[in-house]
Amino acid sequence: MFEILRGWIKPIIYVTLTVFLALIVLEWGAQITNPAGDLSAAAIGRVNGEEVSRDMFNRVYGDLYNTEQARSEVDISEDRQTELREQAWNRIVADMVLQQEITKANVEVTDPELFLFLRFNPPSILRTQTQFQTNGQFDYQKYMQVMADPGNAPFWAQVEQYVLPQVQAAKMQEIVVASARVTKAEVRDAFMASREKVNCAVISVPLTNFYSKVTDISDADINTWFNNNKSRFESDERRQVELAVFSKAVSENDWTRVQRVTQSLYDSLMAGADFATLAKNHNKDGSREQGGDLGFMPISGLDSGFVAGAMALQKDEISKPVRSAYGWHIIKLLAYRDNQGKETSDKTKAMEIHTANILLDVAPSQETFDAIRAKAREFSDKASGSSFAEAGKELAVDVKTSQLFRKGEAIEGLGLDKAANEYAFSHDPGAISDPLENASSIFVLRVAQTRAKGTMPLDEVREAVTNLVRNEKAKLIALDTAKVIFQEVQAGVAWDAAASAHGAIFHETGPIDRNAVLPSSVGRDPKALGTMFSLRDIGQVSQPMAHDRGAGFYKLLERQSPGVDEFTAVEDSIATQLLNQKQTAVWQNWYGSRILEATTKNNLAAEFTRNEEPVTEE
Repeated sequence: MFEILRGWIKPIIYVTLTVFLALIVLEWGAQITNPAGDLSAAAIGRVNGEEVSRDMFNRVYGDLYNTEQARSEVDISEDRQTELREQAWNRIVADMVLQQEITKANVEVTDPELFLFLRFNPPSILRTQTQFQTNGQFDYQKYMQVMADPGNAPFWAQVEQYVLPQVQAAKMQEIVVASARVTKAEVRDAFMASREKVNCAVISVPLTNFYSKVTDISDADINTWFNNNKSRFESDERRQVELAVFSKAVSENDWTRVQRVTQSLYDSLMAGADFATLAKNHNKDGSREQGGDLGFMPISGLDSGFVAGAMALQKDEISKPVRSAYGWHIIKLLAYRDNQGKETSDKTKAMEIHTANILLDVAPSQETFDAIRAKAREFSDKASGSSFAEAGKELAVDVKTSQLFRKGEAIEGLGLDKAANEYAFSHDPGAISDPLENASSIFVLRVAQTRAKGTMPLDEVREAVTNLVRNEKAKLIALDTAKVIFQEVQAGVAWDAAASAHGAIFHETGPIDRNAVLPSSVGRDPKALGTMFSLRDIGQVSQPMAHDRGAGFYKLLERQSPGVDEFTAVEDSIATQLLNQKQTAVWQNWYGSRILEATTKNNLAAEFTRNEEPVTEE
């Protein structure tokens, strides 16, 4: 039975870690399709043909919502609720895909396997039960006593069903990662890479020394280089969009609304309310727990509106509402310090100011959001009836055109936005979206053009190709210079003198491993570092070579090689580490690809347009 246990502990740990990693892959942008077909009344979506019930979604979303609300002292915003719904959906997709694969593979779990899992992995849901605790702490002996009592068999049958999916997932993972192998050569290479060190004399000829000397780049050079390197400019399908972005910025009405609240707090202070108490109740910055006390701060680094309001006060005087970039303040002046750090009453000598403040930040109101949405809707309707440019001109809306972008990439002028990206790649040129929304803006987009998968045209990448040609020509000059220096040192010229005479850099690396980062003229270039570690004999000098940052050559001064005994002592641990890495990579690739290939449909947008209130369980 202990053989079974040893085989299961590690996979169980892996499942816990890599389910999370697979969710990251999903949130990068899964290739999700939305097949036609109505959902049943009880369903909110579908994963590979299997319906996702509202009850299942509500449980997952409710857990996320309640956890978020417990951490926050304010109501959860609409934008954050949307993000939580996306997270809930992603979790459900990942879990259902895994369970579907488990079913396909016909993974079975035996009673002894379930027993061993429960024996050595008490579920967290049981750890918190009083019958398994002593003095408020989980008591493993009590747990084992309950397990050993035959009268508790019905209870444990229910617990086994609770943990069954975890054990199935662990067995599925063991099946998937079984192909991972580590050879002795890989173990030795990893050991040497981490322990072997060399100390080399280096002469580096920086590429940057010669950029200005490359002035003879012709069209023929550009065309030849491009034709010989077309594979570097292969691209997936790309899209370009026109954008009208309506920022979710605060309006003057929002400033006025918060000003009225701030004025009412000021009136309360004038009537005798306690400054520190109001600050603790209203501030959201770091001064809250200090009753609004901001301590001494350099005047030069403060908002100009705040400074003007504070410096108009006398010591211990309280200001009327003051507007700054951060919101509305009520300021209490406490002290000044001069450039010697001494308190002063002379404002003209003040370098630091000590204040307390009550701060109310200003956020867009629902009225502001509604106005922004209405304007975006008006723009979308007008653009659909005429053109994007005409709608922008008529409504005084700035219309921008993005660069071409690939699926899943950021969109110029908008950033990473899943909804915008999906719209662009699922509609033909000329299509105009309804208003779409993210955390910072509401926007309308028009699909401007598409570029099929293939080689990007030279005109589009000419600047990049020109720079690459310049780079290659500069690299040849750097290599020629390195060869001249090499001949000089071979003839007996000191390394540092020869390098200095030609504007090159001479230095000794000191003991370095294969992951070292050398000065900027070499960096972490694998060709340069590989050449240094290929030198076997002390005093051996490499031939001049070009690398990504220029050219150079190297002399081996010292090699520190670990002994056989040291390798033997750590061989097993390195082998285990490498195997774990390979198994993790295999699992991530397998699980991530299953999620990305999943055919899904969700009805979240329509569902929560009808009902914006969170659906949670009591």
